[in-house]
Amino acid sequence: MRHDLAADLKAIRAGATVFPDPDPGVRTEYELHEVAEHAIERAIKAEALAWELVAALRRISEILDSATCRCRCGFCEYFNAQKRADKALAKAKEVLGDEA
Repeated sequence: MRHDLAADLKAIRAGATVFPDPDPGVRTEYELHEVAEHAIERAIKAEALAWELVAALRRISEILDSATCRCRCGFCEYFNAQKRADKALAKAKEVLGDEA
């Protein structure tokens, strides 16, 4: 069972307590607690993956910072990649908290 989390949240806010299976060919319905449990499990896995990606991006950013310091042109791919990495890390800090 893989539900659309955004659609499920919208339905919950609208008062839904029973949800159809995401596969239209399956005539199963799920109670709110089943959908919520599944959503929380997916969120936990997504957050763990996000932390792994932040660690990898932080290391890449350090490497790019070193390469950018040698180049200093401001136009090369190292510089552009460094800016993108820093922007993504700032967003991760906003979403995941100050530990990111």
